[in-house]
Amino acid sequence: MKRASLAVVFTAIWAAAAVPAHADVETGWQAYLRGDIQSALSEIRPAAEAGDAQAQFYMGTLYEAGAGVPRDQAAAATWYARAAEQGNAGAQFALGLLYHGGAADGSVAPDDEKAARWLLAAAKQDIPMAEYLVGQMYRQGRGLPQDRDKALDWSLKAARRGVAGGQYEVGLLLAETPTTREHLIYAYSWFLLAARQAHPGAAENLQELAKVMSEEDIARARASADKFRPQE
Repeated sequence: MKRASLAVVFTAIWAAAAVPAHADVETGWQAYLRGDIQSALSEIRPAAEAGDAQAQFYMGTLYEAGAGVPRDQAAAATWYARAAEQGNAGAQFALGLLYHGGAADGSVAPDDEKAARWLLAAAKQDIPMAEYLVGQMYRQGRGLPQDRDKALDWSLKAARRGVAGGQYEVGLLLAETPTTREHLIYAYSWFLLAARQAHPGAAENLQELAKVMSEEDIARARASADKFRPQE
């Protein structure tokens, strides 16, 4: 089975902001989204310096994007860490993601243990992309003990919520150790869902599975995929 390289878009960080902000902080964020960077900073920075976790998360995001401040991933990590320690799910995910791959400018080195700590914290707060990455790390034994059952549990959480990477991971886990005919059918179904979202490696794995499956089994797998609806 072909394994895909990690590709997580930066916009996932915005979606990870799950903790409501104070009114002035949210006003600042809306100003940023409108392109009014200076107004955004005038609202967000004072709140962040005063200890508001959501504002700290937003400051980290601004530094990572280089929006109104110099692009500085080390500074972003510092702000994320302040918010993450307070339990901010978005910051936990963003910080875990930084440690997972390291900063492009080299200012934050990859650190599997730190990545696992923060991604697991975010996953426990129902961040779908974090659930996917935690499942992947359990499968690989990267920053977490290699554990197929935990890998499948976390990957399924993400897969059922429509995350293509999670769907791919579930397909991979089922296809690598198929114990029944049903496992292959389920694996094909999950790979098909991932392929429909153009997840790398999914289409190739469908072709490999098709070589050892009957037309009837493939039809069942396709029917299952067609009925899939992401959970909220």
